[in-house]
Amino acid sequence: MLLMMVVDGKNGNKWPPQFELSGAQAQVVLTSPYFLACTIPIAVGLLWTSFFARRNKIPEQEHASMVWWLVNAVWFHVGCDLLSGFFQVMPVLTELYAHMSPAHRQPRWHEARAHLDSGYALELLVEVPLAWWVLYLFATRDPARHIAEVFAA
Repeated sequence: MLLMMVVDGKNGNKWPPQFELSGAQAQVVLTSPYFLACTIPIAVGLLWTSFFARRNKIPEQEHASMVWWLVNAVWFHVGCDLLSGFFQVMPVLTELYAHMSPAHRQPRWHEARAHLDSGYALELLVEVPLAWWVLYLFATRDPARHIAEVFAA
């Protein structure tokens, strides 16, 4: 998330990367409703998992799994890939995705980026629900949580 605030997205194809340190880009990111729609649930979820793990004496490894599935679902799948790569609304990351793979400059489902959009559809329809399901299984202490985690990973 810090990279979004300091790596210049407009010049993302230069090496070494250019930095934007005036704070203007950070302000755009920090006030973006898309960024906030991801970071606020993560912050609340991290507080909840911490209290939940302490209250229920959850082993450290299981608490770490809960944190991973929360952040994986909300930030990596939704915030990064769906909002930056597929819908292209996340500030700065959208530009960085276009620099990493120029096919992102084409409209959704254009033949040059269909392979990317297929992966994004898989994330939206399969991987995000699976991540939430695994987190739910850990929260309910379901005995199947470990097998489900292996399946979802």
